[in-house]
Amino acid sequence: MKAKGTEQVPFMAALMDQAEKGLKNISVSLKAPVAVLGDRSPSMSVAIRTSTIIASLVANITQAKLSFFASENYDIEEVPKTVEEVLKLATTLQTTGATAPAASLLPYYERKEVVQTFVVVTDEVENTVDKKGNLFGALFEKYHKEVHPADLVFVSFLSQNSDGRMVPELERKGFSPLRFKFDSARPDLTKLDAMLAVLSLETEEFKAEVKRGTDQLAAEKLMCNNERAPSVNEELTVENLSLDSPEERNLYPGA
Repeated sequence: MKAKGTEQVPFMAALMDQAEKGLKNISVSLKAPVAVLGDRSPSMSVAIRTSTIIASLVANITQAKLSFFASENYDIEEVPKTVEEVLKLATTLQTTGATAPAASLLPYYERKEVVQTFVVVTDEVENTVDKKGNLFGALFEKYHKEVHPADLVFVSFLSQNSDGRMVPELERKGFSPLRFKFDSARPDLTKLDAMLAVLSLETEEFKAEVKRGTDQLAAEKLMCNNERAPSVNEELTVENLSLDSPEERNLYPGA
């Protein structure tokens, strides 16, 4: 059975069977609990379907809470559990209001609810404060100090050569969000696999596994020339890894 609206989006329908299988096998071990905050403001009109798919998939994979923001916060009570449900949400969710990312962060701050990782899916065109007068950066700074020092992951839909607004503002405040960039005019879902792979690299379990592997390689003297894994004394970063393409390297700041 097709989700309502998929008949107008042939590529989505074609992905359903393959994606359904993949959804059961993907594992991203972000620090839990995770909260996914999606952007449904009017400036997201072109990328709203792709961004909703990504927000829903990440929420499903990480067993996260899911909400969307425009002028105010909209909680998704039932996180989509199948690809069909993801597509139904993606094809029915409409843009509305203005862009107040802090609106979806505010409930966590007011409840003093501990979240280890916030994933923000947005075009970073923040133009409105929440109902308490907060912009996202200022509110996250308060959350970080008063509630919990959470990690931030941004999935940013930006025009070419744009550095966005929200991440630079957070960096000026001393934070270092992990960011993945998608073209806002032509969002490409094929980058999703690379994004999930890099998220997996961020886990302590993966870092420990890489350390064991590099120790073994060093012992066997298999590392040579410039093609090497990170040494045991190096921090694991994307810079140490041989990503397949310039696009994949650009998924991570400084790569």
